[in-house]
Amino acid sequence: MFPTVPKELKQLLKSLPGVAVNSISYTELLKSMVITGKQFLAKELPAEMFAEIQGLLPQNIQLSKAKPEKAASDIGDEVLVIYFAQLQSTKGIFLDLSASRFYQDESLVWSPSPLWHNFDPGFLTGLRGLYEGYYLEDEKLFMECLDSLGLTAGCNEQESKEIRDLFYSHFGSNTEEVEFSFQKFSDSFAKIFEFLNRKKIKVSTDFVYLGLYLTSLYKHLTSYDHAFNVKGAYLKSRELAAAPIREAERLT
Repeated sequence: MFPTVPKELKQLLKSLPGVAVNSISYTELLKSMVITGKQFLAKELPAEMFAEIQGLLPQNIQLSKAKPEKAASDIGDEVLVIYFAQLQSTKGIFLDLSASRFYQDESLVWSPSPLWHNFDPGFLTGLRGLYEGYYLEDEKLFMECLDSLGLTAGCNEQESKEIRDLFYSHFGSNTEEVEFSFQKFSDSFAKIFEFLNRKKIKVSTDFVYLGLYLTSLYKHLTSYDHAFNVKGAYLKSRELAAAPIREAERLT
């Protein structure tokens, strides 16, 4: 499908529902994937992105290019915080959250692969708003962000509610006790894109990268046999992102 893309990226792409790429410009997606592939092959870990993401993480999680000998285990809560925290980055995010990238030293060490992507600022704002609207129960904000992301283009009120309900179902009803299932994720993600295809709505290639990011998250967390407080992880990431702002205000 993407002959110039490295196998690590192809494996994630194969895990996405095939219907997902039908709402995206194939030409734009191919161009983007080639760039991502070149970044990966060059083993690039941009210094500014690296530093910004480290500043968004809890003190007990360290980014490192080195790989300690001891593999980490039972780190689902920490990985969820990383997932949300990276969405506050303006420089890009590391897409691979697989268990093989985490190690245990004096603290939890995350040694990310050079598989990264920088979301369009408008897309990132809309995505952050979706999560804020959902977890803080602000439906007006949630609907506004669905619209800003182009997900309700040409939809009437009933159809807009349909896509809203698909996202609500995708996020889950009990956000404080979530058992992760990659199959359920794949099915609900596919339903969203089936709706978009039916309505002939074209969306940004950023949705594919979001799908890749979620794929790595779900594949990791599906390996655990217990539930996670997803809302708690989201709120913690917000607190971490707000801390430097509060400190700057305190010093002025």
